[in-house]
Amino acid sequence: MPSRVSAANSPTVSCASRRLAIVNGRIVGIGDRVGDFTVAGIERDAVVFLAPSGGRLRVSVHATSPEAVPR
Repeated sequence: MPSRVSAANSPTVSCASRRLAIVNGRIVGIGDRVGDFTVAGIERDAVVFLAPSGGRLRVSVHATSPEAVPR
């Protein structure tokens, strides 16, 4: 998981043209990098990261830890 990502402080915002999330106080979109991880998806209540290993981690806005996402 991206180091120091605070899921509780990562609200997501979407509009007709783009989905955004706040991660570690920074506004990010799909394709942006957070440390060694890439934002792969932004859902209403979660951010999905692509790990360097190719795995995916889904971090819920209210989660205390990430969950692996099946490929």
